[in-house]
Amino acid sequence: MALQKYVREQILLAVAVIVKRGSLDKSISCKSVLHEVGQLISSGNPAAQTLACSILTALLSEFSSSSKTSSIGLSMEFHGSCKRLFQEDALRQIFVMTMEVLQEFSRRNNLSAHMSSVFQRYLALANQVLSWNFLPPNYILSETNTAAHHTGRVMCVTKSS
Repeated sequence: MALQKYVREQILLAVAVIVKRGSLDKSISCKSVLHEVGQLISSGNPAAQTLACSILTALLSEFSSSSKTSSIGLSMEFHGSCKRLFQEDALRQIFVMTMEVLQEFSRRNNLSAHMSSVFQRYLALANQVLSWNFLPPNYILSETNTAAHHTGRVMCVTKSS
């Protein structure tokens, strides 16, 4: 059983890489993937809801530009562009879907052990969304780059702790 779960998670990570590679050139629509995930969630089937959560987790991990991002031989600029597009187009939808599932669970009086496990996975997914490290919008970066170019100064952005 543990091997099946591991194989499923690895396949979904590969799917997330494919979605990421196709997101910038619009050959793959993240919206269509999220629509299918929504269908899995609304089925009410715990196995389908678990699969939906695994898909969303894989997408978040791949697009997050964290250490979990796969190294697929593309530049950091590509990864940043994908992340920005994802956070502008898909992140809110994932958050809404996750909150709807959690709200549905909160209405239930008793959860089986399996449903409790599904609930915990969606809580972890909500945490992943709420912990997202946002990139600034493109227009802010463009204005900064333009201003630096026109003044001839090199601008550094530092993160204060």
